[in-house]
Amino acid sequence: MKILAVETSGLRESVAVYNNGKITELNQEVKSHSSHLLRAIDKVLKKSDTRLEDLDCLAASTGPGSFMGIRIGLGTMQGLSLALDIPLIGIPALDAVAENVRNSGLDLNNIKYICPLILSKGEEVYSAVYIVKNRQFKRKSKFQYISINEFLKIFRKDKISGCVIFFSEARRFESQIINVLGEKAVFLQDKISFPGAGNIAKLAGKNIRNNKTKKSVYPSPLYVRPYLTKKTG
Repeated sequence: MKILAVETSGLRESVAVYNNGKITELNQEVKSHSSHLLRAIDKVLKKSDTRLEDLDCLAASTGPGSFMGIRIGLGTMQGLSLALDIPLIGIPALDAVAENVRNSGLDLNNIKYICPLILSKGEEVYSAVYIVKNRQFKRKSKFQYISINEFLKIFRKDKISGCVIFFSEARRFESQIINVLGEKAVFLQDKISFPGAGNIAKLAGKNIRNNKTKKSVYPSPLYVRPYLTKKTG
């Protein structure tokens, strides 16, 4: 199975080709996904010796994150999906961040929760909580736009038997997190805290194997943050 995947929910752009377990991935900082994404796709296809007609499936991050970035990624991949007549699968960015724990070297048997956070403004974050059981990750909460203090209320009354994993972006709130969780809070380093396209592709492949995709249905951006409307007149 060959899958082309993109992740454009932030300033870092990621493109990957998944080929039967082997991943070729390109990550770069960009100011505008619209002026770089197609060139990045072409570069990764050449590097992995893959033609567009060789692809079985496409995948893209649905966010949450940058409104324009997500729209550019999904729009580009939808165009390719129509042209190639192959399915496009949407994968939440927070799912892709959580997947990094598998490459962290940590013993999954000692982990109770995984808590990827995507920073917004001030004390607000995009978040979800994943419980680890039998080496599998299952999302326990909804995708949320929430203050860090409200988010941490989830753990105040929970008798946690294992570690709670956070990623590098959570260090902005390290003192609040440690105040609630103490030594049970574990912060992973930056290089494994990014929702890379390789993880997007791997999760898309998992969805295909579990028959969780429909060729005729295109994914939509994952809007979590509430938008305020202002009355006029």
